Amino acid sequence: MIALTVAIIQIISVNLIQYHNDQNRVIKTDTENAAGIWLQEIDEWCMFDNFCGCVNPLEPHDKHTFEWWNKSMDFNLELIQNATSDLDVVILGDSITEQWNGRKNGTQKDDLIEIKKKFDGFFHKEQGGKVDGLALGIAGDASSNLLYRLKNGEMPKSLNPKVWWLLIGTNDISDLECVEEIIELGIIRVVEEILYQKPNSTVVINGILPRTDSKDGYLITSNDKESNNEEEASFDLWPSIEVINKKLQHFAAKIDNVKYVDSSDLFLGHLGNDFYKGQEKVVMKGLMEDYFHPSAPGYELWGKYIVNHTLALSKRSNYN
Repeated sequence: MIALTVAIIQIISVNLIQYHNDQNRVIKTDTENAAGIWLQEIDEWCMFDNFCGCVNPLEPHDKHTFEWWNKSMDFNLELIQNATSDLDVVILGDSITEQWNGRKNGTQKDDLIEIKKKFDGFFHKEQGGKVDGLALGIAGDASSNLLYRLKNGEMPKSLNPKVWWLLIGTNDISDLECVEEIIELGIIRVVEEILYQKPNSTVVINGILPRTDSKDGYLITSNDKESNNEEEASFDLWPSIEVINKKLQHFAAKIDNVKYVDSSDLFLGHLGNDFYKGQEKVVMKGLMEDYFHPSAPGYELWGKYIVNHTLALSKRSNYN
């Protein structure tokens, strides 16, 4: 499996490098391969047995049967229409990104107003921010859903930020239960689409953020696996997240205008006291109240992180 993963990365890297030499290259719409990678080379798509919600990661998938999803996408399209023509960064993703706008499932939420205020302060120059940005996210989206959005209105010719900031993949793990290779392929397919439509831009792949089903924030919850209560039983997400992130980091290192960043440590800590520090990392509840979505303080840390990297890519001064 390791050899296959290396081969996948090498093949995609070679094809993406060709963007710099051939901007007229046409991405194949074949649902069996992309950038020379054949899905049939990946033996298993599902993390558990042969039953999961995993779909072809190379093919765009919509959720038009859900009215809230249509409402969310309409909101994103309105944001794009009203955006300034000189954007520094566009953040792409799922619910973690959608909540930057104070929204969830297409609806404004009172408990997310503080997060929206932080976004405005970081990503609107007219409100004191050092960069101008947009957040285009829809709750529950997997990489193939984001691919659909980019091919159907969320990447128009008029939208040309200096940086496309990508955070996607957590729902491919938790909801669709896809294996790491399929998730990696889906995320890289999104990167490929961005580079095809916007070859002169920079893509930043934000590693999938830490998350856990544990009630105490532990990333490894072996006791849950041994539970006899099906409603309480869970599986550890963190090992798969680490595998995927390492593969994405290796992939990005081979492409000049693709960068990988890992912001996991913003949300992780160690339990301990003045005399002892535990070795095992835990998700800090104050920064991720549900151990999945950042809280307002968590978004503040992540917002500074995004701004600093965006400024660094344009070689401007950053936040402290």
